[in-house]
Amino acid sequence: WVVHVRHGHEGEFEAAFKAHVEARKAAGDPRAWQVYTPVVGEDFGHYVIRSCCFEWADQDAYEAWSLESKMGDHWNQNVHAHVKRYAHYLNLIDFENSHWPQDVKANFVGVTVWDVKPGGYGPMSAARVALSKAAKEHGWTRHWSWSESVGGQGALIIASPYKNYADMAPPEPSFFDFVSEKLGAEEAQKLFSEFSSNLSPGTYTVYRHRADLSMAPAEE
Repeated sequence: WVVHVRHGHEGEFEAAFKAHVEARKAAGDPRAWQVYTPVVGEDFGHYVIRSCCFEWADQDAYEAWSLESKMGDHWNQNVHAHVKRYAHYLNLIDFENSHWPQDVKANFVGVTVWDVKPGGYGPMSAARVALSKAAKEHGWTRHWSWSESVGGQGALIIASPYKNYADMAPPEPSFFDFVSEKLGAEEAQKLFSEFSSNLSPGTYTVYRHRADLSMAPAEE
């Protein structure tokens, strides 16, 4: 969920949201919702409320739980007054071509979103897979997660975790130089061109993980 808060209501929203989280915990919410707010980018004033990961059929069971627990009513009665608008998306995560171990700490997450040009999905995806394979097989030390959005614009997404701002410094060597060294300059140029030429200019946002607003996983 992407929740845009009314201007000047941030404090009231967060207080009401924390109370709502406690109500969800008491009701036995089976999902551990994580909250993120932008610190770098163009669109501030919104909260990303996210839970991962589940299969399609799990969504039916979760909606049934939500209706039975009346958490929607609790939200509407306590939080909704501070919200300007909502957006809701599902993301299909490409685990095979991602590299995000469970023990990675993501105090910040950098997110790039692109739209795919008409007719460009096939060559773009092939290049993306080849670049991801090269990174994983040759020991690129950074972490990333690929996903595709269901709903709205921005069909392709890559997210990268960071411990702190220092962790965001551009790597040396760059990823292009790394791939050039491992696959050769000509092959690297070909793959990067096939990837980028089939995408619209992307938007980049850095989000801070808001542990103070998030729910701990059930096993914790």
